Amino acid sequence: MKGMAIVPFTLNEYAYCWNNPLVLVDLDGLSPNIPEGLTVFIDPGHGGSDPGATITEKTNFWTGKITRPALNENDVNLEVSLMVRDILEDNGITVYMSRTTDQYVTLKERVRLALEVNPDLFISIHHNSSNTFAHGTKVYYPKVVRHGDSAVISSQLAETVNSFVSKNTGLKNKKIHEGDYYVLNQFLDPTEFDYTSHQLAKYRQKNIFAILTETGYIGGDARFLGNSENLQIIAESIASGILTFFSEQCCEL
Repeated sequence: MKGMAIVPFTLNEYAYCWNNPLVLVDLDGLSPNIPEGLTVFIDPGHGGSDPGATITEKTNFWTGKITRPALNENDVNLEVSLMVRDILEDNGITVYMSRTTDQYVTLKERVRLALEVNPDLFISIHHNSSNTFAHGTKVYYPKVVRHGDSAVISSQLAETVNSFVSKNTGLKNKKIHEGDYYVLNQFLDPTEFDYTSHQLAKYRQKNIFAILTETGYIGGDARFLGNSENLQIIAESIASGILTFFSEQCCEL
């Protein structure tokens, strides 16, 4: 998708951004600054026998109108992930994924698949809990005390992505946070994998980054997340954040 990453959309009853102008990103302008040969590994959270957060359909007793759609987080994660993949590939980035269908993949297998392709970025795409009173978007990055500079720079990526998502969707910005997540920790520091010191040294010849997104609550933001047009906005915002981040990176990847 060359040109604009964020496309105008028709406001509907599920859209939150009534008064928020979309943040447009000129990808053609960014392209010369994006390093060639970038690879991104996308991990759609949950899947198969693990649905993640779930919410049941709710209808108005008097009118029968659906006021809240039924949602499984694993389905929303996958839909957004596939959209992000397509946008990044259209802009010259090689993308790998832990799953492209509704299947169960263990956490360790997700990391193993990522380590095999040694990407520049690992992004695990999730949506938050079924709490019907909670709203908003947040992004996690690895703990700085454990991962040092990779975590610090990952936090910058997290901030960029979360800012795009919040501005373009109107979802409450619940900020970025350090996260002690297995997939983030093991991707940056694969202690549970049988690598020799030589293999690890070769693997670490470039800067690598990792984030985990929680772009909306399956419970509180169900009406928003139940609309594919809105998921497209989330996906384009995530992709724009990634491309903007890489275009601004002065580090040699």
